[in-house]
Amino acid sequence: YIGADASHLEGVANMISLGDLHLGAILHNLIVRLRKGDIYTYIGNILVAVNPYRLLPLYTPEKMAEYKRASEDDVPPHIYQLAKAAYKAMCDTRENQSIVISGESGAGKTETMKCVLQFLADYTSDGRLSSVEDQILKTNPILE
Repeated sequence: YIGADASHLEGVANMISLGDLHLGAILHNLIVRLRKGDIYTYIGNILVAVNPYRLLPLYTPEKMAEYKRASEDDVPPHIYQLAKAAYKAMCDTRENQSIVISGESGAGKTETMKCVLQFLADYTSDGRLSSVEDQILKTNPILE
């Protein structure tokens, strides 16, 4: 990493800032962030998740509340942030939005979708689940 920005060696939240985006830089950044417990990293508006194969306190009610009220630049990358951005874009543009979740078998796709649905149900409710939010959460087995 001769001539590399030292902060890049410590890991960056959005890999677009790496400048020289190549496989080695991407893998190094993901490894550095994973070692710090940061499983989510952006490449532009694409969210990359690395399965840590251990439980992390990333999906608590407190974490959800933090992402509900925070602006995009105030919090690290997270699936809640992506879900919130998609919902806001849908409301702002009045156009459909999609969140594509892909990965190998066992990579956590179903769990990630559950997180998206739970966040959206909570974000769009006033603290209690309406029948619409309840129906959204019940669709998860169909999505699998």
